[in-house]
Order: sequence, then structure tokens, then C-alpha cells
Amino acid sequence: MKISDLLSWWMQNSGRARAVGPVLGAMQKGQARWKRCQVGALHAVALPVKEDLKPLNKQLAGLKRRLRDLDEKLEAFLSPNPIDS
Repeated sequence: MKISDLLSWWMQNSGRARAVGPVLGAMQKGQARWKRCQVGALHAVALPVKEDLKPLNKQLAGLKRRLRDLDEKLEAFLSPNPIDS
């Protein structure tokens, strides 16, 4: 049985659904608080988090793309031209 099926069955009963709602809300708040604390702790010891690295990853992807383009142009330039032979 899949988790989604189990949750669907569980939520069919309105009493259970009302009881689960606040628990899920508290869990989400706790998860958000944990993430904020984790980010704060990593920044406090000068370590980057995923969000800090996103711009660098984009820049690196652009450089890789540019390098591939330049490599293709260099290969085309250095390859022997059959017309000249």
C-alpha cells in the first residue's frame, strides 16, 4: 500500500483529519525552524548552504557551456580541411 493511499484512507474520517491537521502544521513549523537554525549555524562557522551556492553553480554552468563551444570551434579550426589536400 502506498503512503498516499494510506493518507487518503486516513483522511476520509473527518475526526481523524481534524486531529492530524494541527500535527502536520506543527511539524511544518518545526521543520522550517530547524532549517533556519541550521542555516544560521552554518553561516556562523563560515560554511555555505545550498542557497549560497546557486549563483556560483549557474556561473559554472555558463563557463562549461562556453568551454564546450570554444572546444568545438578549436576542433573545427584544427581539423584538416579535405578541400586543401
